[in-house]
Amino acid sequence: MPGSHPPITATELAAARAKYVQERERRVRPDGLGQYRRLASDPAAAPHDPFTERVDRQPLTDHVDALVIGAGLGGLQTAIRLRQAGLERIRLIDDGGDVGGTWYWNRYPGVHCDIESYLYMPMLEEVGYVPRWRYAPGEEIRQHMVALAERFDLYRDAAFHTSATELRWDEDGARWHVGTDRDDAFTATCVVVSSGSLSLAKLPGIEGIESFRGRAFHTSRWDYGYTGGDASGGLVGLADKRVAVVGTGATGIQVVPMVAEHAARTYVFQRTPATVDVSKATSPHPGLNMTLLEGPTFGADGDLYFVDVVASSPAPKVLRLDTASREVSGFFTDSAGSYTSAQWSPVDGRLYLTDYQGTIRSVAADGTDPRTVFAGAVEGSPMNPDDLTFDPEGNLYVTDLTGYLDPAKEPVGRVVRIAADGSSATVLADELAAPNGISFDRRYRGLYVSTLWENRISYLALDRSRTSVLATSIVAEIDDGPAETETDSNAVDAAGNIYQATHGEPVIRVFSRHGRPLATVRVPAADRAGLTSATNIAIRPGTKKAYVTVSGDAGGFIYSFNALAKGIRQSNGG
Repeated sequence: MPGSHPPITATELAAARAKYVQERERRVRPDGLGQYRRLASDPAAAPHDPFTERVDRQPLTDHVDALVIGAGLGGLQTAIRLRQAGLERIRLIDDGGDVGGTWYWNRYPGVHCDIESYLYMPMLEEVGYVPRWRYAPGEEIRQHMVALAERFDLYRDAAFHTSATELRWDEDGARWHVGTDRDDAFTATCVVVSSGSLSLAKLPGIEGIESFRGRAFHTSRWDYGYTGGDASGGLVGLADKRVAVVGTGATGIQVVPMVAEHAARTYVFQRTPATVDVSKATSPHPGLNMTLLEGPTFGADGDLYFVDVVASSPAPKVLRLDTASREVSGFFTDSAGSYTSAQWSPVDGRLYLTDYQGTIRSVAADGTDPRTVFAGAVEGSPMNPDDLTFDPEGNLYVTDLTGYLDPAKEPVGRVVRIAADGSSATVLADELAAPNGISFDRRYRGLYVSTLWENRISYLALDRSRTSVLATSIVAEIDDGPAETETDSNAVDAAGNIYQATHGEPVIRVFSRHGRPLATVRVPAADRAGLTSATNIAIRPGTKKAYVTVSGDAGGFIYSFNALAKGIRQSNGG
């Protein structure tokens, strides 16, 4: 709403501009496009077109009404409109082997469009097609473009694997003379240039790439003959391979999970990180000289809610971040609770809080009306609740961190199920080594549970009623961090990837649902002093925007980054 936030000051505007210049300088290089190598001339590149065989043909010497250079979406729609306007001879030319443009070349595993298909795919009514996906895979878009070319008879005069090399206007003849790399010499009454840049493949100018002895190709020239599978996955040819993916943009984010699912080992190389935003939430608390943030979760209002574990009343114990303005404000506090996590119920719209002292409390959406949901022993033993998650019916699943502070480190932790109305509680798993993080998988068939002492993520498969554990398996173990590293909370995205937070270092590790390492997200090196934990993560549902609570002697902060897949309810901390 206009006026809902104070106007930006001159000082704030200058700071924002300085930050923009700083980020721009990190990304702009003096060598410009010289930092890349064109694919066609690079010895490490795949053949020019791995999808369609280049066929020899006789040079074209005829005349056409219109020449459209480029058979991507722009060129294809232009040619269709020219056909509808009555032009008879329309020639599409493209250096690819068919129509499609970027969708002809980009057939890598996992390729999807990030614009809704009903908005992105043109002329659906003309061919009577209803997209199968809200965000269509590349092959569906390409096939739709082929259907359009067939529907409007654009293949008749088309010339593929052909690039224009000369356009010369003949004033006397009122026509264009066209030359191509196939020795064509034809004429056209009019010419439309629709040659986009997204079909041009560029390799990084890495020293020694020419002498690399392994297989190398650009994602826009994917070699399924080598990897096996198709755009939906199944890359069985990589089973015994170590694979490096260079780049972490939109393509890299889609490719990496597919490759990591099958490759023996996957390495991801990033030149320039995506923009990382940070908001300071709290300062170190007096007497403790530190802070500890936990439990980020998105409310129905779009704000991010989180807890300050070591805050004392009257300081707020639950805080709220307006992700648009980056403003942090207090939401709730009391004199009794030691809150370790927060989650919104899918049933009653209240915010539920785990109190390490043994209770589960909830508050209304405006921070009022605190209630005790559950308190007391569970099956005869007291509970130290740490993290929680909900099933769709509103039942709570809580990690019981009992024994965590015991020097003997006896594995007496539990996973507890609490009925939605708080009337009963049962133990789903026991004798656990300090369980902390807990999240449902994307289909609510089981729980991912992180155990601090083991630095391990385990999967608890549940029965249909989600009231008992059918089987337990180890998904991943953290063995690449410093000695003080402990697994903390976890979250799951729409692709089933697991985001594992840590105590002891400000790092989030990302694993596939099968436990393969996919990525490591670190706080920028310049910020790491005084930050010792990245404790929890939330991905905004329906987007890839992720937020992580980071804490230590320097205070408490909320960092943001781009996740590998979109957020779902299971992406809200836990």
